[in-house]
Amino acid sequence: KFQISNNLILPCYTHSAKASFVDHSQVVLNEEEQCEKEFSLKIYEGFQGMLSKKETNSTQVPVVRLKCLFTLQLDFIPCCLTNCVVIDSFEKNENILILSGTDDLVHGYRKYSSSEVLQELEDDDMISLFPEFSNPTASAALSISFEHHKSDGTVQRWSAVGCQDGQLYVFQVDPLKREVLMKVEDLEYCGLGGIHHIKFFTCDGLDGCDLQKLNLLVTPSLERSAIYLDIANEKSQL
Repeated sequence: KFQISNNLILPCYTHSAKASFVDHSQVVLNEEEQCEKEFSLKIYEGFQGMLSKKETNSTQVPVVRLKCLFTLQLDFIPCCLTNCVVIDSFEKNENILILSGTDDLVHGYRKYSSSEVLQELEDDDMISLFPEFSNPTASAALSISFEHHKSDGTVQRWSAVGCQDGQLYVFQVDPLKREVLMKVEDLEYCGLGGIHHIKFFTCDGLDGCDLQKLNLLVTPSLERSAIYLDIANEKSQL
């Protein structure tokens, strides 16, 4: 199975055979400029085993040149690269690579058993695994976060998307039935810059209970950061 921790995966675009990295929240290219550039997702070999014992003990910082295993050509500017583990009724886990772009879509990539390279999920497969991404976002998704949280004996997937126009989407998904249980849109940050970082995290309840409470950290570009507390609690309001 594909394990993201074993390889270095970089979204980038090349121009005149030189790789460059960009701040996608500040980049706006017209159609002509996009046609002149090539956008790709490069998969590199892992760091493990790259350093010899002699180099490890050396006082000098070693320079490691990684080998590019393969390149996926893209027809959009890549914005946010992350991963999500999907589960099925047989308790089998699969790591899916998630990539958003300036086409306002969220794309999924998996490694099929018959292939050594990543392949993009077909639309039907993507919608089946991630029903929360069945529709385009209002603008490019700059940040995406996932968290599996157990509530009332069942595991649910929480997905959060922060967009370039400042819109925030939060989804509660049943990963086995593959259906969206709840969707929340927060327009508080609209027009105040994009949301460049969102992250789920858990912590013990302040009342001393062992139950882990699910929280969401949101960091917009031009506003103060915010924390949404205990979002999995039905009594809480996001």
